[in-house]
Amino acid sequence: SYLSRADIKSIKADCLVYDVPVTLQYNLIIRPKTVYYVSAGISSYLMKKENYDFTILRYNALYTYPYQYSKNSNLMAAVNISAGMEKKIFNKLYLQAAPVVTIPLGGVGEGKVRLYSTNLNVGLKYFPFKK
Repeated sequence: SYLSRADIKSIKADCLVYDVPVTLQYNLIIRPKTVYYVSAGISSYLMKKENYDFTILRYNALYTYPYQYSKNSNLMAAVNISAGMEKKIFNKLYLQAAPVVTIPLGGVGEGKVRLYSTNLNVGLKYFPFKK
């Protein structure tokens, strides 16, 4: 396209992305009230909408071109690695916390952006049928 040869000065992006992770967890240390674990998995990204405003330099003036893309899918796009702990807080309720690092295996979306990320997953586990 024309934009692949243009002098792009900035890009404003608004994207709706669904992250679909599949993760395996291994419990390293199991104590009566605390479990320490590691996990690893892979994420697929489903891009539902991508809206971009490209600002380019053309004839010494800045111009903005809007572009829209939809339905880009990136299967097995990133690896997720984490280590965390699970703490019993009541008889059937557990609190989990784990920092996660996500490493891209390829580019995502129309621009093939390599998404690196870190986050902290915090969750509650409830076992209604546990005695």
